[in-house]
Amino acid sequence: MWVIVNAFKYEIWDNCSVLNHLMIVPKRHTDFLGGFNFDESMDYVELLEKYDELGYSVYGRASANEQKSVAHQHTHLFKLGAKIALEDYLDDHLR
Repeated sequence: MWVIVNAFKYEIWDNCSVLNHLMIVPKRHTDFLGGFNFDESMDYVELLEKYDELGYSVYGRASANEQKSVAHQHTHLFKLGAKIALEDYLDDHLR
């Protein structure tokens, strides 16, 4: 597994600012979590535990999610900051 910085980081997640946006990406292509072999599964769980202890939130889309541009497995890791008033954010960035 690789842990990489997302080049297209989210600015907001769950109504909070995103301080850091990483992704866990398998070295071997797979479309879904169930495609991991035993060693990959163990590596994945160890990474989830490590980043959970560091205060990261975890998100991954279901394999059947139609919003995926390419069928592949990756997992987002978000280090969240303060809550954001969405109306203020929209005023600052979109209006």
